Amino acid sequence: MKFQCLAICTIMGFFYACNFQLKPDVLSKVYNEDNLQSQIYTIDSEKDTTLVGEQGTIVKIYANSFYSTDSTLDLSNIEIELKEAIKPSDFVLANLTTTSRNKMLQSGGMVFLDAKVNGKRLKVKSDAEIGVILPAVAVDKDMEIFKGYRFIDGSMVWSESYNRVLNSELQNYERSFITITYSCQIDSLPDSLLNAYLFQPEREVGDKTIIQGYNVEVVKIEKNLVALRESVNGLFIPDVITNKGRNGYVRDFNTSYIFSSSRLGWTNIDKFFDDPNAQEIDMVVDVTNQHDFDYVFTSMLLPELNSYISGYQKNDNTYGFTESDNEKMMLPTGIEATIMATAYRDDVPYFSMKKVIIDKSLNVQLSLSETTPEALKSTIETEI
Repeated sequence: MKFQCLAICTIMGFFYACNFQLKPDVLSKVYNEDNLQSQIYTIDSEKDTTLVGEQGTIVKIYANSFYSTDSTLDLSNIEIELKEAIKPSDFVLANLTTTSRNKMLQSGGMVFLDAKVNGKRLKVKSDAEIGVILPAVAVDKDMEIFKGYRFIDGSMVWSESYNRVLNSELQNYERSFITITYSCQIDSLPDSLLNAYLFQPEREVGDKTIIQGYNVEVVKIEKNLVALRESVNGLFIPDVITNKGRNGYVRDFNTSYIFSSSRLGWTNIDKFFDDPNAQEIDMVVDVTNQHDFDYVFTSMLLPELNSYISGYQKNDNTYGFTESDNEKMMLPTGIEATIMATAYRDDVPYFSMKKVIIDKSLNVQLSLSETTPEALKSTIETEI
């Protein structure tokens, strides 16, 4: 349902979009962030705190990191909310589409953080940071940090941030401020092979191995933590290196995305989709009983790419996943896609889903059937 904002725009002296669309019921009542577990913690703001989420996300909050413009608030105890969206089904259930600047993103996982006192939101101080360690099957070094913004129509837009993934930086710092003394029968073993063994997080004095037929033994491990802290801005990088392998901290820089942030809300580990093997895909999605509903929400999940995008209705009443009727998708053929259609009528959800293999030409037909919120959620969680 569209509304026109006429003289109000001029009277108020600023402009929203003069044509905007309110959030459809299917997005406000079916696909929303309430489908993700809110993990609530009460912390002492004057102490450093480490939180561990249900899916393994580690959040490090340092003492006195928050502020409020309301001077009457007592900030001694703060409520922290954490949501994790790491599985593809999480993206779907919370309508966490992965696009930025009209381009498709590939996600390494998302996390939501909020801080409140008496229901009032706080902000992170300009000189403070919150550290996050997000679990991953394997780290992609091309990933960046994106911040999420939810529009009034329910869509999620991601914007590149100034924060960065710290994995490579951490590895360099670790090697710079840790000295490992070892014994070996010769002095000419390749540094790459030695470092791959010596700088493992579980390495201890007395450990032995054989590299290219020669015995190697760890004699001494020294960490110059004072020099590390003096040379790095912020608290999080020294903290990760100091506690690596202990107290729930990451044991391997290759299986977690590590970053810090000075902003609350949604954060996404992403990179722009760019595959040289991608081809033009002529895809048509037809929802056969679409006319029974005021609004049909279509979406497509590409689990191999960790991408989730919403569709739109074309002029011929079929559905597509690009920006215009004349534009074709660019995707690699042979990968799996899950195409979904959802509607909401008389307080009842309707749903249809089909798995396909991407080919140069695809014609997908869906027919919406009545379901329940519980059954719809179960289907997505078990079949995606």
